[in-house]
Amino acid sequence: MSIRWLAFSIGLFSLVMGLVTYDPEVATARTPIITGAIVMALALFNLIPQLKNCPSCGKRVTGRFKKCPHCGIELSDKEKETK
Repeated sequence: MSIRWLAFSIGLFSLVMGLVTYDPEVATARTPIITGAIVMALALFNLIPQLKNCPSCGKRVTGRFKKCPHCGIELSDKEKETK
């Protein structure tokens, strides 16, 4: 299961629970509905960054980095070597 489907499922759950338990007299009643819709939209449009482990230091790095921000090793060269 990818993180995208997990985020979508959590957003859908939050949206449904927010709608089921909605109370117009409570000021924060819309918060689960809004956050659920935002998380679902982020998952649908693939705006959640994919994380991978650095082969050198093992820390989590987003896919947009070409160099690891922790140890400075070039990620694209290591990926080509492991394929």
